[in-house]
Amino acid sequence: MFKSRSKSTPPDRFDIFSKGNILRLTNPEKFQNTTIIPGSKYTPAASSASFGATGYFSGYVFRADTNPAEIIFKKGIEKHLPVTSIRQVEIMAGASSTGARWNQCICTHVCAQAAAMQDTIRDYYTLNGYIYLVDAMDISGFTTITHRSFGPIAARFPIMQEIDEVNFMHRIPNTSVIGAVSEVGPSWLSLVHWDSMPTELWLAVNPEYEGGMEGARAIVDLFNA
Repeated sequence: MFKSRSKSTPPDRFDIFSKGNILRLTNPEKFQNTTIIPGSKYTPAASSASFGATGYFSGYVFRADTNPAEIIFKKGIEKHLPVTSIRQVEIMAGASSTGARWNQCICTHVCAQAAAMQDTIRDYYTLNGYIYLVDAMDISGFTTITHRSFGPIAARFPIMQEIDEVNFMHRIPNTSVIGAVSEVGPSWLSLVHWDSMPTELWLAVNPEYEGGMEGARAIVDLFNA
């Protein structure tokens, strides 16, 4: 649980960022393509497609969000808008190119770097966002193909041509957020220094994650194998 913070405690530093709570993801082949992690499941929609969907994915995904860890770890990831029409579902499934998906659903990625490049946390002047690792093994999201170039990432990982986003119709509870990730460097959670091909990521484990530290370590072992 989060400890109460005194006025002298920096707002961006909690016990979750202590050395004992940091794990390392050391295999970029896995954190740039979580579809190859054992237990993940990608199902092409084929003739069973609903709402124009191309496919469905359950597994580990990365979420770009402007909310810091003290909010995400307590409240989870909330949708911006409720689902009130079929058109909204078609947008999140990728069938409709009109309308921004980021405010219709919860957009996530199977590639950490693709999440770091998410437009919702970047603009021409600022970098204002965080990347979270989410355990979506027991839920399924709509997959969409890429509608823009990710340069060397798409070239190196062909899965990006099949799955760009994994979009969820519902909120993601805080207990499904494994933790916050950052490229290894001098500044925690900074996107400024994200390399196009990071070789290692830090993971600050969410104390509210349902699997606890033991479960987080087991997931890291899957990523690093």
